Amino acid sequence: YDPAWNIPYDTNKKPKSVKILDKSGREVFQSTVLDFSPAEWNGESNTGLAIGVGYHLYFIEYADGTVDKGSLTILR
Repeated sequence: YDPAWNIPYDTNKKPKSVKILDKSGREVFQSTVLDFSPAEWNGESNTGLAIGVGYHLYFIEYADGTVDKGSLTILR
């Protein structure tokens, strides 16, 4: 159990934004990245509500146009 997820930025690139979507593809969190911040995500939406339990996708976009994709699972 960890109360926050450390966002896995590629430190050799300049991250521009991070997005988290639920399994239906609805965006639940989005943030512009400045100097590798935010460095972690606490499981809340942009409106401060707790995100539902389950499978989520994340996308990290970099200044060079590349995108890292992955998944995470929220358990409560």
